[in-house]
Amino acid sequence: MLDGPLSESSWHPMSVTSMKHRALFVVVFLGLWTSPLAGQLAERLYREACEGGSALECNLLGIMYEIGDGVTQDLGQAATLFQQACDGEIMQSCHRIGVMYANGTGVTQDLGQAVGFFQQACDGGETQSCSQLDLLFRLMTVAVLEQLPLDDRALTIGVDASGTLTEADPEVQAGQYTQVWALELSAGQTVSVAATSADFDSYLWVTGPGLDSGLDDDDSGGGCDARITFTASVDGQYRASINTAVPGETGDFVLRASDAPPVANSEPCSRALARVPQPLPPAIEGQMYAAVLEHVLESDLIQEGEPVAAICVGLGATGEEPVSPDVLSPLSEREPPVVASTGCVRSVDAATSFPVIRATDGGPGIFLTIVEAPVGREADGSITGAVILRVERDGIEAQMLRCGVEVDMGAVTGTQRRATGGRGGGGRAGGGAPPAGSRTQGARNLPNLPWQISGC
Repeated sequence: MLDGPLSESSWHPMSVTSMKHRALFVVVFLGLWTSPLAGQLAERLYREACEGGSALECNLLGIMYEIGDGVTQDLGQAATLFQQACDGEIMQSCHRIGVMYANGTGVTQDLGQAVGFFQQACDGGETQSCSQLDLLFRLMTVAVLEQLPLDDRALTIGVDASGTLTEADPEVQAGQYTQVWALELSAGQTVSVAATSADFDSYLWVTGPGLDSGLDDDDSGGGCDARITFTASVDGQYRASINTAVPGETGDFVLRASDAPPVANSEPCSRALARVPQPLPPAIEGQMYAAVLEHVLESDLIQEGEPVAAICVGLGATGEEPVSPDVLSPLSEREPPVVASTGCVRSVDAATSFPVIRATDGGPGIFLTIVEAPVGREADGSITGAVILRVERDGIEAQMLRCGVEVDMGAVTGTQRRATGGRGGGGRAGGGAPPAGSRTQGARNLPNLPWQISGC
């Protein structure tokens, strides 16, 4: 209850937007929401607020159009609104539009876009997006395996099949060369497929009718051998795909399909303990550089100080070696522009010994040099190491940065130690499953890995 009349000093006029939201609250409170009038009122108020820059109202309006609540259902309109809300950091909208791209509802199906939105929402704390991301990576892997050529390779129950993985074989993900063998089974038939090798840590997939998400295994065969036992749900052709738990390995292997129960073997795989980190493929290295640069460009070291005309990036001890366009393209929309090393001229002030960095237009600049990157893939497929950068800013003493780099491959898919992609900076760029037989499958066409950058 009010203590007395409002004075001019205690009364503040309510904005038109606030009054409209208050009116909407009254409509809901009085139970009139389900009437057509209430739906029209909500649509109008949400749209005005959305057009005024409120991402939350864009999300609410998108939900109305997605389910047809108070408006005529329009999935295309819902997708547009969810995009706006996602750009405004509403993670629920990022998840919803990710689902739309994954299913092709309201938009053209694009798994790469779906992965990007799910990754953004997952990074923003939307846990259901993390689960969807795991599932989507898995489905993309299965889709690629189903497209790989058989080349007349077939398994017969009880007969060993020998083969050799080489760099000429297609890749499911960078460095994981793969061969696929056909296996004809009848409904209700139980079979155990084992992959053994003295040359590499074998990894096995089984795909086929009724196995939408596929089956995969690393060391269930004992030691570094893989084994999958399953029962066929329908008559048809199934596929046993063998590759490696660690990228870059090749060598001889034996596949065997048996209807006898598998023999229990809990011997651990010791081969991985002796491995040294493997170098990164160029495409993955490019992703890493872009992720590190994105992180550094958001740091106080770059953001503070006088405005600059350009940020130039180079490689090597002097920085004169140009970086790949693949590294710079994800940063092309930034202001000031991020360009190759040739976009800046460097010199040294004789009086202070501080760098003098000038962009090609004559304005002050920043020069980032990727001096070295001792980063590699560990035995479990994870990526660890550091990227050393030199930061030269006009009129300021040069500084060295050490950026820790890590990718937990187990966290990418949840159930497998390999990943078919991911995303490091929350962007939405990415492609779907690459064509069968491509030796670059997964390296460039699938979204970036979830890079974790620290210490710089």
